[in-house]
Amino acid sequence: MLLPSTTSGRSARRLRGPAHVRFRAVTAALVLAFAVAVPGQEATDAIKRLVVADAEKALHDSDATVRGEAALLLAGTGDPTWHDEILAVAKEEEPAARDRGLVALGLLGAPGTDRVLGRVLDDSSSRVKPEGLAAALALGLMAPEAAPGEVARILTRFLQANYKRQRELIGAVLLAMAGRDQSPQRVALLQLFDDAANRDPLLRAQLVLVLGRVQGALDVPRLAAAIERGLPEERLAALTVLRDHPRDGEAPLLPTLTRLATTGGTPELRAMALAVLTRMRHLPALDMAARATRSAHAVEAAQGARSALLLGGAGMRGPLEQQILATATPALQAAMLGAFSGPLSTEFADTCLRLAANRKGGIALRVAAALTLAQGDDERCIPVLRDAFLDSDDPAQLEALAVALLRIEKTPPPLDRLHRGSRPEDLAGEPTRLIALLVAGHPQAQRVVLTGLQRPTTPPKERAALLRAWRLACQFALPRERARLLPESLRPLFP
Repeated sequence: MLLPSTTSGRSARRLRGPAHVRFRAVTAALVLAFAVAVPGQEATDAIKRLVVADAEKALHDSDATVRGEAALLLAGTGDPTWHDEILAVAKEEEPAARDRGLVALGLLGAPGTDRVLGRVLDDSSSRVKPEGLAAALALGLMAPEAAPGEVARILTRFLQANYKRQRELIGAVLLAMAGRDQSPQRVALLQLFDDAANRDPLLRAQLVLVLGRVQGALDVPRLAAAIERGLPEERLAALTVLRDHPRDGEAPLLPTLTRLATTGGTPELRAMALAVLTRMRHLPALDMAARATRSAHAVEAAQGARSALLLGGAGMRGPLEQQILATATPALQAAMLGAFSGPLSTEFADTCLRLAANRKGGIALRVAAALTLAQGDDERCIPVLRDAFLDSDDPAQLEALAVALLRIEKTPPPLDRLHRGSRPEDLAGEPTRLIALLVAGHPQAQRVVLTGLQRPTTPPKERAALLRAWRLACQFALPRERARLLPESLRPLFP
């Protein structure tokens, strides 16, 4: 939402005279004072409006990355009146602005965007260019109903293509598409999936994940073929689809799933097959779960613990606690603790506290133990949660720790205890920690972003980091398992 103004729409944003500057400065000062003085949702809403206003100003920054990040943040508001300003950024020559502007166009998805992106993609048909990859990701981010014709044209253009040369373009489209039901592209996606020339394991896996959300696209026989004869990545993707999207008539898959859960070629395949059997409530999988908890592989041990609790209920909690306590390998202990849920016995809670406080045990074990203790809102976990938050650098761990801290503490913990610098504004130099605190809704972290954006002396690199942190935490971010597969030129957009 934009700040109220006596002039509405795009024309208001064109005002650049001294009176407008003074009006903005006075308005910003008043809203910031309000945000600092008033706690709760009203203050958060006020800060959001000011951050958007600062992003508008940043569209005209001298730094290309800042302009690009501003375009992405404004696109995340969903306000189509930003289209022209974002389009101007997407047409820039500097890649740091241009590529972010292109992705912002897709994220906003205003009418006509598909044709703009399609033209950029066509220019990458013979030689893949960074702007082509950005346009591919942007096209996939658009709502399926917003650009069915253009997306279908691009997808079918890849048929019988040189998949080795085009794999990054196709992959960028599919990675973006995977978050929604892509029913309008059912035919084009199936043509790509059935193309005999497509033997790229990652592309086939991504196609399975996208088609798995489309009603009727991957029936049980197709999934069975992918599980039994597909490439390893494709088999894992097909099992993931089965875990998350039940199918009618899936019972004939039980023998295959049972075999994979016990003798599958990789720990990941065995764990995912066990997860599917657990979702199907296949009771013999309880014995498989018990064996999996004794695995030497963390992913398998974790799934074993998860399945044991889901299938065995409260009766499995005590034996599982004892097994976790007896496990000597920190990585396996951490994995099983991460899968544990439900009430904790006194002995188990006390041990979790000791593990969380033991700096010699490794950060993964400390985090898992602290988060397990936090499940019961045990206030003894607050100091170890704080310490783990300061010591960890892993984004997923940091977000889980921040959420737990803000849930358990009666008031948001002071910011100076939650970063490694000496001043609150130093948090801007720790973007991963800042994002985690924003995800958890820490009000002081929100103010760090706002004051950093409004400070004239904030360096461009830090200004870009603040804009990025806000949009990743408060608006839109690709899931990490997909973001890590992005082409190298796009990874800075979704770190």
